[in-house]
Amino acid sequence: MIGNWLIYAAAFEKAIDNKDWTQVIQCFHPQATYIRNSDDERLRTPKVTGNKNIAANFETSVEQFDRRFTSRNIRNVKLACTGDFDLKHHFQIIYKADGLPDFEFSGFEDYVFDEQGLIVSLEESLDPGVGTKLIEFLMQHGAKL
Repeated sequence: MIGNWLIYAAAFEKAIDNKDWTQVIQCFHPQATYIRNSDDERLRTPKVTGNKNIAANFETSVEQFDRRFTSRNIRNVKLACTGDFDLKHHFQIIYKADGLPDFEFSGFEDYVFDEQGLIVSLEESLDPGVGTKLIEFLMQHGAKL
């Protein structure tokens, strides 16, 4: 499953650069689901169903958040297979913007793949406190982004 995740991760990073989410869509089962959990209600995502809807959700998130920063640096990626078709991914991303303090975004993603290697479920959980810190950061610095 790590190989399938690497294909997805590369497609995601490529989509951030070229704004073409087609390869991301192809990594998900047509009826896949996605949800984001956070300690701050405003950052929770209700269940999204369907590969095209998931990619559209990611695209919106990137446009409204990631692109407001000058750089996005992935750090400390840890992967672990937790079953035949399950994978857990811990991530840490450092966002930078000129004249502002860095913002660290971290959490876990739980993936379930099918026999063909497509993602059928993705549940993202922000680390405790990250959601609250993000809202505080945006309230304090959002106008400068």
